Amino acid sequence: MSNVSEPNWLKWKDDRVVDALEQQARRIATAVRDAGGRALCVGGFVRDRLLNRTSKDLDIEVFGVPPDTLPVLLQSLGKVVP
Repeated sequence: MSNVSEPNWLKWKDDRVVDALEQQARRIATAVRDAGGRALCVGGFVRDRLLNRTSKDLDIEVFGVPPDTLPVLLQSLGKVVP
């Protein structure tokens, strides 16, 4: 058994906002992966997690999915803002 403690951001599981954002990020990443691409969380969400802050939104950068198919892929998951 290890005496290493968990990072602070793992303890955010009680925060509903972060849970909802994290779940949405996972859904998007899975859909993008299934379409042959890769999705990365970027920007303020990453900063906020590292600083143990609550995030209000989520920015994701997508690679490997053609631009004309990405909006259709993402619209099935929620509102798409270009």
